[in-house]
Amino acid sequence: MAASMMIPGMVAGYLQELLGYEHFFWMVIACCIATVGVTFTIKVDPEYGRKRISKDEKNNFLIGACPNSLCTSYALFFVG
Repeated sequence: MAASMMIPGMVAGYLQELLGYEHFFWMVIACCIATVGVTFTIKVDPEYGRKRISKDEKNNFLIGACPNSLCTSYALFFVG
């Protein structure tokens, strides 16, 4: 497992010595810009990761009804 940290460090050290510190720095910045650019091109569904709630669950939440007994303890915790 330590090799997975050592090998990239050795490669980065070799490149830094080969290019010099300033050129190595700009190479790393260019790689970061490329990564950010690719990230901005990815299309993610706006609903990804959101829980779909039925109308009954939404109404129960708005009214204050709770399907389990934990809600009363949470309410007491937040109210004081």
